[in-house]
Amino acid sequence: VQAVGYLVKPALAQDILKLTQRLIRLLPKVAENDDGRVAPVLQPRQLPSTQSAGHPRGDATEGKTNSVEVSLRYFGSFLCVCASNDCPDGVRTVKWRTRKAKELFVYLSLRNGKPVTIDHLLDLLWGEVEERQARTQFHTTLYQMKQSLDAASMPYRLVTTAGQYVLMLEGMSSDLQQFLSASRMAVSLSSASRNSFNQASCQQNKDVVPWFDPNDTLWEQLLSAATIPKTDGRESSSEMQEDPKPPLFDNESIQAFEEVLRQYRGTFLEAERYEWASAFQMLLQQQVAHMSMNLATHHFNAGKEQEAIQTLLTATVKVPWDEEVHAMLLRHYCQSRNRAAFLVHYRQMEHVLRKELGIQPSRECRTMLERIRTMEDTHAAPERS
Repeated sequence: VQAVGYLVKPALAQDILKLTQRLIRLLPKVAENDDGRVAPVLQPRQLPSTQSAGHPRGDATEGKTNSVEVSLRYFGSFLCVCASNDCPDGVRTVKWRTRKAKELFVYLSLRNGKPVTIDHLLDLLWGEVEERQARTQFHTTLYQMKQSLDAASMPYRLVTTAGQYVLMLEGMSSDLQQFLSASRMAVSLSSASRNSFNQASCQQNKDVVPWFDPNDTLWEQLLSAATIPKTDGRESSSEMQEDPKPPLFDNESIQAFEEVLRQYRGTFLEAERYEWASAFQMLLQQQVAHMSMNLATHHFNAGKEQEAIQTLLTATVKVPWDEEVHAMLLRHYCQSRNRAAFLVHYRQMEHVLRKELGIQPSRECRTMLERIRTMEDTHAAPERS
C-alpha cells in the first residue's frame, strides 16, 4: 500500500533509474557510510494518531485528515466532490486516473468502514485475470486511487491488516445515505401500522407489499434480498372491490414515504455499468416500487384517485422495468373502464419490456388488454353535435 512505484519483469534500465530517482527525492535525510559515501536513510512513515488508538499494532494506515466535506453521488453517475476552504473555488471534484481506480473506490466506499479481503477484491474486480497478474494490477490500481484522492485533498484513511483493507471517509455524506435515512424514518413512523403488512393483510389486499428494513446495513440487506417476501397480484382477481378500506398510514408516515421517493433520483450507479452493482440496483428499485405501490394503495383506500395514479405514473418512470407497478396502474384503468388511458399505458409498458428486457407483458396484463377492448370507455369525451 505504501509503494511509490512498481517494476514489471523484465525491468528495463531506464525504469530502474527512474524509480531510484523518485525514491531519492522522497527521502529527506542522508547518512554517511563507513567508506565516506553519502547514502539515503529510510525513515518509517509517520502514521496518524488514530493508529495507536483504533488499530492494532502491525496495521498500516494512510491518508489525509482535515476539515474537508465530502459528498458522494451514487444515483445515476458516480461523483465525488470535496468542499474545502483550501480550494480556490471552494469545490473540487476528484479526477480518477483510471476507470478501475474509480471502481475500487466506489466499492470500498460502500463498505463504509468495514474490512474487505484482497481475495474478495480480486474475484470481484479482476475475476477474469490470472491471480498473479491480478494482484499486480490491484496494487497498481490502489496506488492510482490514493493518488487521485490525495490530489483532491480528500480526507480518508486506508487501513490494511492481515490481507484486509478498510477505507474510512471523514465528513462524508451521500445521496444513498439520505435515501436509506428517509427509508428508516418512513418505516419507523409507520411501525404502528405494520399490522397492515402481515401475511393476512397481504392476502386481503394484493397491492400491499413489504419492503426491506433500512435499519440493517446495506450489505446485510443485499445478502437477504432473495428472502424478501412480495406479492405481485397476478393470480388475484382484478374486479373492483365494493367494500371501502381504511387508509393504511397517517399523514406523517405518508410524508416520509414521499421523501423516500424524492431521494431516488436515478438508477444506482447506472452510468458506471459495474457488474457487481446489479444486485444493489435490483434491491433499491424493489424498495422504490414497493413503497410506491403501498403509497398508491393508501391513496386509493382514502379515495384520492388522482394522487394514487400520479404516484404510480412517477414510479413507472423511476423503475420502468418493474411490471408489478405497471400492472397495478392497468388494473385501476381496467376497473374504472378508462379504456383510452389503459391502451396508452399498455403500449408504453409493452415497448419498454420488449426493447429493454426482450419479454412480452404478463398473462394478467394481456388478459386485461383483451377485456378492455370489449368495454365501453366511460371516460371518453362526449361526441359533439
